Amino acid sequence: MITLLLGAIVGVSLSAREKLKNEQSKLEQFITVTLNSQENEKQFLARELHDETAQHLVDILHKIDDVQDSVDSSNMTAHRELASLRSSVEDVLDGTRRFMLGLRPPQLDDLGLLPALQALCQDTSETTGIDVRLTYSDKVPPLPKATELAIYRIAQEALTNAGRHSRASSILLKAFCHNTTLTLSIEDDGIGSPRFPDEHLARQGKFGQIGMVERARLAGGSATIISSTGRGTKVILEVPISGR
Repeated sequence: MITLLLGAIVGVSLSAREKLKNEQSKLEQFITVTLNSQENEKQFLARELHDETAQHLVDILHKIDDVQDSVDSSNMTAHRELASLRSSVEDVLDGTRRFMLGLRPPQLDDLGLLPALQALCQDTSETTGIDVRLTYSDKVPPLPKATELAIYRIAQEALTNAGRHSRASSILLKAFCHNTTLTLSIEDDGIGSPRFPDEHLARQGKFGQIGMVERARLAGGSATIISSTGRGTKVILEVPISGR
């Protein structure tokens, strides 16, 4: 009787474990499909903004210049109004281009990971007023496109969070390789926050942090978020480097 009972308990335990494993696999597949769909949508929007919105704004600037050239030079009021209008359109065009860069960074495709991260740091500094710097090892190799995109998105999310919530005065990014691992750390000197276990992130509405953790996992690596009140926040991303 005891043997049968123990056998039944073990059977139930194995069944529950297998069911949990299957559910976890389905969740991982859903996250993968969702992230890929998001990237495809971002790429589509970036292309549309470039081909339609940005081009129309450039055409408007040319037309303003044409009108300004045709206005009598003595009509200072008209020239001031046209100059003000041109400045406004330029601001909108700059904002559109910045939004396009956030959707699909061309540096990542054209120049590689490190130049794209450098441009991201510069843009974050300009938009937030925070001193953002990147240091890196010359030994950082080219990586698969999907891996570079995952690293970039994690850095982008970490910098966005820091810019919005940290009240930091500086953020330092460090990229380096050791053996078969590439490490990227992103550390700010802001106010920090209580750290929740990964399984509680959704309950606390920390979906950006969930995205960082899942992107790292899908790239075969891991993302660790270290934060405490008054001590800033540090994100440590580690991804494997194949062939090293």
